Amino acid sequence: AYMWRDLERRAARHGIAYRKPSRYPPENVLLTARIGVLAAREEWCRPFTERTFVLHWTEDRMIGTEDNLDTVLRSLGHAPEAVVARAQTA
Repeated sequence: AYMWRDLERRAARHGIAYRKPSRYPPENVLLTARIGVLAAREEWCRPFTERTFVLHWTEDRMIGTEDNLDTVLRSLGHAPEAVVARAQTA
């Protein structure tokens, strides 16, 4: 309970919209992590990470879902299908 209240306080202090996710912790985040590694190699990790978490913490879009990843990747100018295919390679 304290963690949720602390998140509310921190968001308010920084003027950030906040909405408690309906499920926590998120499940099936391996693909998101793999995309993050790819993004780090290509130097777009920070915007990828920030936008992924914004959708999770403000719109309740679960990290790792096709909806979240598709929206984030498109907003960054990437073709989701191509990024996912590259992220799933060895």
